[in-house]
Amino acid sequence: HSKWKQLIAAGTPKATENHLETLFQQSTACEWQVPCPACTERTILDEKVIGLRSLCCPKCESPIDTGRGIWLPRNPDSKWGKGFWINHCMVPWVQHDELLAKRAEYDPIRFRNECLGLPPVLGDRIVSREEVEACCHSRNMATRLEDVPRDAPGQLVAGIDWGGGANSATVLAIGYMRSDKIFHISRFDRFRANEDTKYLVTEVAKKCREFGIRTIAADGGGNGHVCIQRRSSMTPCMRQPTRSLLRFGRSRN
Repeated sequence: HSKWKQLIAAGTPKATENHLETLFQQSTACEWQVPCPACTERTILDEKVIGLRSLCCPKCESPIDTGRGIWLPRNPDSKWGKGFWINHCMVPWVQHDELLAKRAEYDPIRFRNECLGLPPVLGDRIVSREEVEACCHSRNMATRLEDVPRDAPGQLVAGIDWGGGANSATVLAIGYMRSDKIFHISRFDRFRANEDTKYLVTEVAKKCREFGIRTIAADGGGNGHVCIQRRSSMTPCMRQPTRSLLRFGRSRN
């Protein structure tokens, strides 16, 4: 046996209870922290720093240079050994456009895991793909009003969950309540987490007009207050805060 005993563990942790993640937490758990040239705030390289054109400070949104970072240990007194968190934001062979392309292609959990090297938590895996597919049927999502069954009772309604920032995506669901008291979703749209707010408001209003929506339920928390502040550029049907229900426009019938 070599007199220089050495154990090297490397890979991507697939869960917080994963053996690799356990070893990392026992190590010095070094993180590459980059100072912002504008506000001097130090930041780790996670999804919050990914801007549209470059990596940016999550506090003041100024571009940051990953080459100016330093390794800082979370557990400086660790007796296990050294540990380092490395991801695609810091390696020189992954360009920013490639990073954005992967974020657009992958679902958020896969992107955080495979590109940022972060383990999924239990809450991310509560609902399996099989469980989601079991709730689906063979009919495609409606792309226009004519695709919605004519015998659908009542009026179509829309639900909006405003997102914002790097993590939370905005979703729009359009559907109706069936006679058996089950809400049927006819269309579902998901927008990018860091999408331009004005574009979001315009697209959501456009979809609501296309499907003759008269009732909307939306949240005012998260990025909802920002979207509501865009009322000067919204259509009349989208000009009020929507913590409760709003009615507008003309119904399908």
